[in-house]
Amino acid sequence: MPVCHSDTQRKSADHELHPPFAGGNCSTCHDPHQSDHAALLRAPANDLCARCHNDVPRQLKLPHTHDPVAKGDCVRCHGAHSGQGKALLAAKPVELCGSCHAAVARKATGVGAHTAAARGQCM
Repeated sequence: MPVCHSDTQRKSADHELHPPFAGGNCSTCHDPHQSDHAALLRAPANDLCARCHNDVPRQLKLPHTHDPVAKGDCVRCHGAHSGQGKALLAAKPVELCGSCHAAVARKATGVGAHTAAARGQCM
């Protein structure tokens, strides 16, 4: 866990942790001395994600690529240090998907709710 940024550690204590973060390997993504990128990142965030998550470039070639993936905006949906459950999602699936897709939120609640959406199984 981070020694210098204990505030980051506390915020993440009840979440699934990104392995480099959990292992205290901050320098996997951050340069502690200097960087041309925000938060002292070693490269733009989407490039960092693709270094370890080899499936991301493949997803960019799919005919119907999800907009955040196409834009390389990984942290729109995923936490860099931690997240709620599998895949480090920034929120519960229904809430996360519903933040951009209002129809998802409507279909997940109320009479006749779509079963998968109501269970939070958007993906």
